[in-house]
Amino acid sequence: MSVPAISVIMAVHNGQPYLEDCVASVLSQSVADFEFIVIDDASSDGSTTVLEALAARDNRIKLTRNANNIGLTRSLNVGLEQARGEYIARIDADDLCRPKRLEAQLEAMLSDPDLIILGSGYGIIDEHGAPQGEVSVALSDARIRWLLGFSPPSFHPTYFFRRLAPDGTLVRYDEAFRTAQDFDLWSRLSKQGPGRVLADVLIDYRRHASGISVTQRLRQAEDGRKVSQRNLIARLPEALVAELEPLSTLLNGGQEARGPAVKAAVVAMRKLLSHDKEFFTDPADRKWMRRTAAGLLADAVLSRGKAIKRPMDTLRFVFHAADFLPALAKAIAERPATARKALARLTRK
Repeated sequence: MSVPAISVIMAVHNGQPYLEDCVASVLSQSVADFEFIVIDDASSDGSTTVLEALAARDNRIKLTRNANNIGLTRSLNVGLEQARGEYIARIDADDLCRPKRLEAQLEAMLSDPDLIILGSGYGIIDEHGAPQGEVSVALSDARIRWLLGFSPPSFHPTYFFRRLAPDGTLVRYDEAFRTAQDFDLWSRLSKQGPGRVLADVLIDYRRHASGISVTQRLRQAEDGRKVSQRNLIARLPEALVAELEPLSTLLNGGQEARGPAVKAAVVAMRKLLSHDKEFFTDPADRKWMRRTAAGLLADAVLSRGKAIKRPMDTLRFVFHAADFLPALAKAIAERPATARKALARLTRK
C-alpha cells in the first residue's frame, strides 16, 4: 500500500446535518494523493450511518468509531496516531474545503522546507451555506509570533502541518486542552520552526447556533487565556505581562469593559507597543502591528467587553484610545464590508 502525501483528519460528534457536504468537499480535491481519516466520536444522530455509507464508496476514507465520547482533542490524537502522510490537514465536519485547498497548501510547504505549519484565508458561510464574507490576509512568521500573544493566527480547519516535528517526534495535541487546542498547537510548533498564513481562501467556515455551547465558550475563553499568557511570558518582562492582564481578560471574554477597565486596556496596549517598537525592523510590519493593535483593542473593549452597548463606555474608549483611531479607521477603510457586518452583529447582541 502506497503512503499518501497528506492525511486529512476530521473528528465528528453528532455532525450529521453538514457531514455529506463536508466529506464531498474533501473527496473532490484537485489532488488525489491523500487519505481521509475520520474519527466518529460516539455519535448518536445518524452520523455513523452516513459515514459508513461514504467510506464504503471511497477507500480513501479510513473510519474509526470511538466506543465512548472522548472529546475533540483526544479524537484528533487518535487520528494522528493512524495518519501515514507526511502532512496533516485539518477540517471540521460542518466546514467545507475549497477544491484547491490541499494543492495550494502542499505547494507552499514544498516550496519552503523549513515551514512547520500553515494556515489560510477562509470564507464564512451561514447554516444554509450562504456566503457571509471572506477573510484573506497573509501573515508572515514574524507577524504570527507577535499575534500569538493574543490569539491563534487562523481558524483550526485551515491548519496544515508536518506530521513529524523537526526532532522526529509525532506532533500531537495537548489533551489538557479540551478547547483552544489549535492555539496551543500552533504556539508549541512555533518554537520548532516558522509558520505562515496564506492569503488564499481555501475553506468555508460555517457559523451556526449549535457550533459551540455557552459552557464551551467559557472554557474556551479560559483555555485561550492560558495559552496567550504563556506566550506573552515567554517573550516579555514579567512586569509588562502583569500590566497586560486587563487587556487579556477582556480579549478572552473574562469581564465587561466598564469604567476604569476601558482605560486600563488602552494603557496596557500602549505599553506593549512601546516595548515592541523594535520587534519589527520593516516599516510595513510596524504599521501592521499598529493597525492590528487598534483592532484588538476595539474587539476587546467594544465587542467582547460589550462597551458598544453602553454609550458612556464607548465614549471612554474613543477618548482614551484617540491615538489608535487613525489606525483603526485605516483598517476599516481597507475592509469596509467586514467592518459593517461586524458592527451589525454587535448591535444585534
